[in-house]
Amino acid sequence: MNLCIVSLLLTLDLATVALSLSTCSTLDMDQFKKKRIEAIRGQILSKLKLTSPPEDFPEPEEVSRDIVAIYNSTRDLLQEKANERAATCERQRSEEEYYAKESAAKCMAITRARTPQMFNKSWSCTLST
Repeated sequence: MNLCIVSLLLTLDLATVALSLSTCSTLDMDQFKKKRIEAIRGQILSKLKLTSPPEDFPEPEEVSRDIVAIYNSTRDLLQEKANERAATCERQRSEEEYYAKESAAKCMAITRARTPQMFNKSWSCTLST
């Protein structure tokens, strides 16, 4: 009986020592997200060569109709070019998949005479597509 109590106390003592030696700590995800956001803010500010975020934000100006028209026409033109490129690529890909590739094999017999009565033939082939 005494042996069981002593072993139990010894086990509890070793468990507390083991827990105190542990260097792992729990990870607080909210704290981790906040630190990550602060790090990203710092990187953005350093790219902009600022020490702190700007205090006042100017009101956006009204964009003239001419600029909006140029923007819209450029956007539409780029969309048309992208659609044409995609259609061309699709057409080329479908033609490549439709037509079979031709393969040509060229073989030649190489004859080597070992003795006057015996001939040894070996074949050398190359395959081209």
